[in-house]
Amino acid sequence: MRAPGATPSVIRRASRLLYAGRLLGTVDPARTDPPGRQTRIALDHLEAHREAIMRHMEERKAAIKKETTALKLLIEAKTVLTQKALTEKIEALTREIHARLPSE
Repeated sequence: MRAPGATPSVIRRASRLLYAGRLLGTVDPARTDPPGRQTRIALDHLEAHREAIMRHMEERKAAIKKETTALKLLIEAKTVLTQKALTEKIEALTREIHARLPSE
């Protein structure tokens, strides 16, 4: 049974690295860990990396949601102020027009 997230390519790569190290003499066969241990270590490292990325994505998602909510509030406030300013300007222009019209 493979470890979670253990894809055949990850297992092959770990095995090749171990084999290449033995051929080059950089890995002493007498001191080499039992077969599969390095693969498990690599898989654990990959899993920790995946979890860190998922945490980062969740944090980004929360930050984006927070900023979106703030932007919506800002747009709504600007809309209210703009409508108020336009209404006041229309009222002022209407008064000015009425003041210039000759009274009957």
